[in-house]
Amino acid sequence: MKNLRLSILVVAAAALVFSTSAFAGTTSGSLSVTASVSAACAVGASALNFGIYDPTTTADTTATGTVGIDCTGGTSATVTLSCGAGCADGARYLTGVVPANTIAYSLWQDSGHTTAWGDTVTQNSSPTIVGGGITYPGTGLAATIPVYGKIAHGLTASVDSYTDTVVITAYF
Repeated sequence: MKNLRLSILVVAAAALVFSTSAFAGTTSGSLSVTASVSAACAVGASALNFGIYDPTTTADTTATGTVGIDCTGGTSATVTLSCGAGCADGARYLTGVVPANTIAYSLWQDSGHTTAWGDTVTQNSSPTIVGGGITYPGTGLAATIPVYGKIAHGLTASVDSYTDTVVITAYF
């Protein structure tokens, strides 16, 4: 009985030493993984609020808002501002709750009010407003661009609440 156990143990040990893998062989291949990035931009804005306009003052009323832009890296863009919903004859107007009530205003790229914001990049939109846009360099990082607004002093204005909606466009 001892010999039988010893024989089984020797056979088992030999089987372990001389055994081969259960796999008949191996092969390999490759998996192709790809992605592409398209040119894209997103724009947004913070409100430009003039507050209370007093037509009897001798000073212009000014306010500042911002336009935000974020484009994929390597995508430069020109950002423009439309004439607005209250546009008439190429000028921007805030419109009151009473539609006959309007106040002219302007949007500028600089705090000195010397370079107008406009939408004349394509000349295809109607109506256009003279003035160009600002170039975003395509860094892939979000940028905030100031928008300077001005209502001239001494305009005739009725008591009302006035608004306008200006479309931001990024040409890329």
